[in-house]
Amino acid sequence: RLIAISAIAVTMLVISMVWSFIVVRGTLRLNRHTFANEESWKHGRYFNGVTEWMRQNLQPGVTVVNLYYDDFPELYYGAPEQYYITGMDPTLMWLAYPKEAQILENMRTQKIQLDFTKLRELFHADYLALRTYRALEYPELRRGLITPLSQSGLLRPVYVGHGGLIYYLGSYD
Repeated sequence: RLIAISAIAVTMLVISMVWSFIVVRGTLRLNRHTFANEESWKHGRYFNGVTEWMRQNLQPGVTVVNLYYDDFPELYYGAPEQYYITGMDPTLMWLAYPKEAQILENMRTQKIQLDFTKLRELFHADYLALRTYRALEYPELRRGLITPLSQSGLLRPVYVGHGGLIYYLGSYD
C-alpha cells in the first residue's frame, strides 16, 4: 500500500513538473515579441539596446528615471555607471522621500500625466528608460511613438529598441 501511494505521489509530481514546464515555456513564447532580439529573449533581457546606447552616449553619473522597480537589475547590470531612481525595493524611497515617491507612483499608475519637467526637477534626472510595451500604455508617449515624425510637439524617444526606449527629459530646443 505504501508503494502504491509513493507511485501516485511521484506520478503527480512528474505531471505537475511537465505541466509547469509547458505553461512557462508557452508564456515565454507569447512574450517573445517584446524582446530586442533572439539573444535577449533567450536570456530574458529587455534593455540590451538601451544599456548599450547609454554606455555609448551618456557620461557616467547621469540620472535615469525608471518607473518600474523590476527594470532596475537589468539597467544597473547593463550600465552600472548611471544612477537610477527606483531600485530593488521601492519601499526605501517611500521612507526617505514620501512626497517624491507619491508623485512618481501617481505618474507610473497614470493617476497624473507623465511630466518630464517635473521628473527632471524632482530627481535631477536627465533620461527616462522604459520597456517598449510599457511606454505604449501611456497616452502621452504612445502619440509620439505612432504618429509621423513630421508632427512636432510630441514626446519622442532619443533611442528606440525592440525591448526598450529612452526619453530625454530636458528641452529639445
